[in-house]
Amino acid sequence: METPMNISPDKRRIRLQLTAELDATALSALIADLSDARAQMEPPIPMDLPQPGETGDLIPMQDEPSVIAAPLKGGRTRLWLRSHGLGWLAFNFTTTQTAALRDFFHANAPATNPTTSLFGGGSGNGTPPH
Repeated sequence: METPMNISPDKRRIRLQLTAELDATALSALIADLSDARAQMEPPIPMDLPQPGETGDLIPMQDEPSVIAAPLKGGRTRLWLRSHGLGWLAFNFTTTQTAALRDFFHANAPATNPTTSLFGGGSGNGTPPH
């Protein structure tokens, strides 16, 4: 389904027309299209975390999301996170970001024996399960 969307010349508003009954796949496609449109708009999403009540924006949170990690060429790392509303999101981290995350988790995570694998269900290939 193609949703007609037009971003204003100043990139501060979007006009869209939608009258449809959507299944889960079509709704996911619409959310992805809206996300792409938002990325083109002004102001951009801030790099810093908003303070509570600062912007009025809602930040979806989810406990215990599915997570999968995969090494990439050049020492980079891909981290897949599954949101119950947005689906799988993939983030590619630089070696510096990867090291910072490693150090943070090492310093702040309690010592336990992991019961799940971050590497694609133990296969090591980092491919998220379907």
